[in-house]
Amino acid sequence: MEIDALQAAPANTSLKLHRYQKIVVNDKHRFRVVVAGRRWGKTQVAKISIIRAAASKCNQLVWYVAPTYLQARDIMWDDLKMSIPRAWIAAINEQRMTIRLINGSRIALKGADKPDSLRGVGLHFLVIDEAQDVKKEAWEMILQPTLATTNGRALFIGTPKAFNWLYDIYMLGQRGDIIRDERGRMVPNEWMSWQFPTITSPFIPRREIEARRRDMDPRTFKQEFEACHLPETEVLMFDGRREQIQNVKAGDFVAHLSDEGKIVPAEVIKIGVTGEKTICDVTLETGETVSASAHHKFKVYRDAA
Repeated sequence: MEIDALQAAPANTSLKLHRYQKIVVNDKHRFRVVVAGRRWGKTQVAKISIIRAAASKCNQLVWYVAPTYLQARDIMWDDLKMSIPRAWIAAINEQRMTIRLINGSRIALKGADKPDSLRGVGLHFLVIDEAQDVKKEAWEMILQPTLATTNGRALFIGTPKAFNWLYDIYMLGQRGDIIRDERGRMVPNEWMSWQFPTITSPFIPRREIEARRRDMDPRTFKQEFEACHLPETEVLMFDGRREQIQNVKAGDFVAHLSDEGKIVPAEVIKIGVTGEKTICDVTLETGETVSASAHHKFKVYRDAA
């Protein structure tokens, strides 16, 4: 018995997604990597992905792995239980944090701090949350092999934290749709990755953003919510280098985040210092409000009818 998770989503507000979350959830790549600011909605993406994976086919084994067992319970457990329609659930084990659905699929929450509990199973779908705080060996030596026999899929979610293994797998998703394998053959890229700042989430009230603007120092706020570039901010160049934006020159190619969340090259045409600006709020016909400096240009488009 398969369960139509997509059909149930509109009736359940806990399964709603904003535009950028939909891009991630609906993507078909085997391995997906999301690097986003806090409160962007990464946990929502993880939760809905788990439910869809378990409901779409019978007898699926789905795991959610957080850095620690306690984090798995605090971040996901209660929300997950409330979001799955009761009619779909055959049994719940509170102590082991497992849910069995009526179609035979099983969902389990795990902690990467208990590596022995992660061995010896064949997973169909895996979420590694707060991946920047999970050891690389937990993925490569323990979790990745669990996907081999089932050709299982994985979703990695985290926040920026220096150049660790999350950055490495993020870059795997930026190589393009077709890559050259170790034998020199052109093959489809199994990886896809995105980076989204917190402010791209429409679910964060404007008053909340303004409250954080008052509470946080300007440098931290810009990095967390707006991803604005201070002079010493490191910029990802398209050749993979990291360079302070104050050192970027005209003619350089930087890595640009497209509307689809994909990295593409963009040539630097002109360099200048803007200094302090008057910030204006622009209200769109959708009701969303965008903050920008006065006379700032916007890229606009129309959705196809």
